[in-house]
Amino acid sequence: MAPSLIHGFTVGRLEKEIIRWITGMDLLDNIETWPGSGIPALDNPTNIRTPDASYGPSQPAVGFSDDRPSFVIEVGYIQTLPSLDSHARWWVDPNKGNAALCLVCKLDRTPRLVIDIWEGGAHIAPATRPQYHIVMAQKRNTGEITVRGNPLAIRFPLFMRRLPRPESLVERDLILDIEDLKKIARDIWIKQGLIRSGG
Repeated sequence: MAPSLIHGFTVGRLEKEIIRWITGMDLLDNIETWPGSGIPALDNPTNIRTPDASYGPSQPAVGFSDDRPSFVIEVGYIQTLPSLDSHARWWVDPNKGNAALCLVCKLDRTPRLVIDIWEGGAHIAPATRPQYHIVMAQKRNTGEITVRGNPLAIRFPLFMRRLPRPESLVERDLILDIEDLKKIARDIWIKQGLIRSGG
């Protein structure tokens, strides 16, 4: 089944935060992407997954491959959250995707949005649950957007496969606080037609 427009919009909206972060650290030229690429499992080259979006350093630290992403985004509308989290476990499994991070975003029409961040890959114990579990919802009676589990953090050393340089003043984790998360949710729900642009 072809991805829906809202699926594509959500992937792009999440990528916008990643690109803004990378650009702010002046690292855009140091990043590779794998748009639409199938990534084979390390333990079985016929087991292939295609992420919705993926990023990684073009020159990772010794011991890491430059032919697979360190960070993956998976967005689901029809899929259940357990199904999406199963995909995330594959991505961060050091014998399969070997990504360091997987961001899972589950859409529905409540309006409600769930974001899980999974951490794993080489040198990290296999993940059994997400490192971050964030739920955004809009109250029907007031229209207020609530956020449980904030803030969201994407750790620089996992994304870039190295520590920030001591002399750098800008290399840091990406932190999305409660207002950032509300803005993301609001943008997606407006595009879904669930809330008005002034709401």
